[in-house]
Amino acid sequence: MHTAYMLSQLLKLPLHIESLKAFGDQLLVGTKEGHLLQYTIEFADGVILNGKVNNNDSAAHDIQVRLQRSNRHFNTKPIIKLDVVPEFSILVALSSDGNITVHEIDPAVVNFPIITSVSRARPASTFALDVLKLKSPVTGDLSVTVRMVVGVKRKLQLYYWKNRKFHHYAPDVVVQDIPKSLAWFHQTICVGFRTEYSIVKLDAGVGGINGESKSRDSANAVTTCLLYTSPSPRDATLSRMPSSA
Repeated sequence: MHTAYMLSQLLKLPLHIESLKAFGDQLLVGTKEGHLLQYTIEFADGVILNGKVNNNDSAAHDIQVRLQRSNRHFNTKPIIKLDVVPEFSILVALSSDGNITVHEIDPAVVNFPIITSVSRARPASTFALDVLKLKSPVTGDLSVTVRMVVGVKRKLQLYYWKNRKFHHYAPDVVVQDIPKSLAWFHQTICVGFRTEYSIVKLDAGVGGINGESKSRDSANAVTTCLLYTSPSPRDATLSRMPSSA
């Protein structure tokens, strides 16, 4: 019988784990107590993360977890969501009071110091990052653009990362309920609610979305289109397809 995943216990903490984020061989753990911990995951016998796995299945169970650093005073509230952009050495964190903060994760810097907070996006229920990597056909240089969508009450807010802060670049998108989860797929955003989900399409070519530097007025020209809403639990046989789609 094919097994897609192998189960191995990595951690046993005297803390309540609220959020996890893995990147490369690093694992970030956010807790209910507001602590943030960073671990390095090492596999035995040459087993490596990022897609390169040793054929010896037994080796995958021999895993070493080393605490790299931690901050007991990272937040006074539970840390309910974490995400990382290694290209910019930033960590984005959401606490249970709806506050989104951006922190430095460079290994040379201790205690994950705060860079900025997204005060406009309060109280946030969730967020999602999208990292766009474009290679110049002329120079071969790689440019990286980071977008963020945030659920704030019954709205979606759109941001992009520049000069060490998130900039709001478009009018808020009104949705039917408070977003519980968000996911990017190119120019669409999947919005999960308590009992259903919707898919929202963004207008392509808007300033800030594709890394282009445009005026504030141009950025505000973003348009959205509701493509799909999942069936209501009261009518599981039908899907609601807006006529505008």
